[in-house]
This record gives sequence, structure tokens and C-alpha cells, in this order.
Amino acid sequence: MTTSLSKTDAHVVEQGVEQAERDTTEYQDKASLSASELADELRYAPLANLRGRSESDAAKALVRQLAEDYPRGAGKEEGAKPYRQVKTKAAFELAIAAFLAELLAAHGDERRGGWIRCSLNKDDRKGQAVTSRQFANVREACEPPPN
Repeated sequence: MTTSLSKTDAHVVEQGVEQAERDTTEYQDKASLSASELADELRYAPLANLRGRSESDAAKALVRQLAEDYPRGAGKEEGAKPYRQVKTKAAFELAIAAFLAELLAAHGDERRGGWIRCSLNKDDRKGQAVTSRQFANVREACEPPPN
């Protein structure tokens, strides 16, 4: 099922794409950093807490669109549905919103230098709104397909 964005939501997404293109130039400038400078930036990047949420209608529409465009893995079976239960999709959207909020905060904060770190330790996610499995689903959905 494909959802269509309203004109307002499409405009917000379009602005995001334009910003991403401008950010690519900044990223290319960062690529000229030496290995030790880059290591220092990564070492001191803040640890993401994944507590962000989508509050506005535009943000919710963006998260829904991302969940549709990049669904979580449906499992090992061919043709399996990625969201058999409504709560599964809602949890995936929550994880997308939290990760997207961290990425946007890192982009807008000079102190972060555009970087964030996310713990892959399952114990660090216990009792959190975004579980280790939900975060892994978001990471896997963002990875490019193997060649």
C-alpha cells in the first residue's frame, strides 16, 4: 500500500531533499579531514538516546512515508508481510522517528559536529521506548541492498 503525501507534506519533503543536497557539499568538505581529526570527531560524538518523537503532522507524514518506502525486514519467508500486526508498524515508525530526530539534532548542533553514536549493546536498550530489535530493524532498512 502506497500512501500519497499532501501538497504541504510533499513541500516539506522537497525542502528536506534540497537541504540534503546542500549537506552533501558540507560532507565532501569533511571528507578532507585527516584520519586522526575524523577519529577525534567520532570519539567525542554524543551517544544517541533515541527518545525523539514526531509531533507535527508533517513529521508524522514523513515517518509514515519512510516506513512505507523502507519497510522492516519481513522475515526469511519470501512474500511475507513486513507488518502483520498494527503494533509492529507503529513500533517501527516510533523507532524511525527517534532515529531521525537524533540525525536532525546532530546536523543542527555545532557541538556534535554532525555525528552521533548509537550503542549496539542490547542491554543498553532494555526498558527504553525503542528496543534493540526495533533499532536493528531501522538500521537494516536503511542499508543498501547487497549487489
